[in-house]
Amino acid sequence: VDIDAYRMGAANPFERVTEQAPVESFGASDGATWYDVTGTEQEWLDVCRRELDLTSYSTDLMSRHRRIAFGLVTHRSASFLVPVVGGNDPLEVDHLAGVCLGDRLVTFHTSPSPSIDRFVAQLSASPDHGRIDSISDLVAALFTHLSFELIDLGHKLREEIDDLTGRMEQPGAALHSTDLHDVGAMFHGIDAAVDDYRHVLKILADAQTDVLDLSDTIPPFAIALGNVDALDDDVRVYDGRLERVRDRYAAQLQERVNHRINILTVISAVFLPLSLLAGIWGMNFEGMPGIGHRWGFAIMMAAMAALALALGWYFRRQNWF
Repeated sequence: VDIDAYRMGAANPFERVTEQAPVESFGASDGATWYDVTGTEQEWLDVCRRELDLTSYSTDLMSRHRRIAFGLVTHRSASFLVPVVGGNDPLEVDHLAGVCLGDRLVTFHTSPSPSIDRFVAQLSASPDHGRIDSISDLVAALFTHLSFELIDLGHKLREEIDDLTGRMEQPGAALHSTDLHDVGAMFHGIDAAVDDYRHVLKILADAQTDVLDLSDTIPPFAIALGNVDALDDDVRVYDGRLERVRDRYAAQLQERVNHRINILTVISAVFLPLSLLAGIWGMNFEGMPGIGHRWGFAIMMAAMAALALALGWYFRRQNWF
């Protein structure tokens, strides 16, 4: 298990205590401390059961990692699980689990999280991070940061949809189904994340216990809720725009299919009378006119070529192809 530990205090408001911290340090109470854990799901569950002494109900919820987002507040702990979609790859969705234990916050993810790294860098570089001197402040700041990353991802989604719309307007522009699939996957990831965040944030917002009390952090936590609600409204708009792009793409595909069918129809219409003539003059009956004519074959080929050209000219003038 890889563990980064950060302690909040007056001397150094956000101090990295150690890297590769031992699991036993979860029990330390020397100031409010955040332990960020990277490991396997089973290692996280073992930490929850042995070191954090969580209830079986909490660990059962944790065991649904990557499947369901939740928030749970009891008199002993406050737990949450939320998706993190603000990584380097917009299509990659990770999950962040967390447990608040009064003076400790323990978070967990299965792979290195760029979102957490950016959050740590932001707190370390901010001159006013001294306002974060409790776990409740840290949770509020963390969710506010994640909500802003969701907003940024929503802007990227809008840019992708604008790009698809612009390409649809260009004559002869090539738009592939994979482009729509990637943007659609990005949309559904953001849509699901917004629903999950709203659910978890509303549960944590009502928490006023010894382990987590967000009543004094309402302004930043209200920002997180406001960001999620605003993004939800944007997502509804993006859904309509993306649906219109899909409809136009389907119409373009249908137009291409119709064009190809028209070409095949014209070819069939041209060769149908030629096939009829070839079938008639291919009969081996005695007395067939022109059978013994010296120029019979050349005359028939010339007549068939002229008929094909005439039919092609006619269909072209009728705008069949």
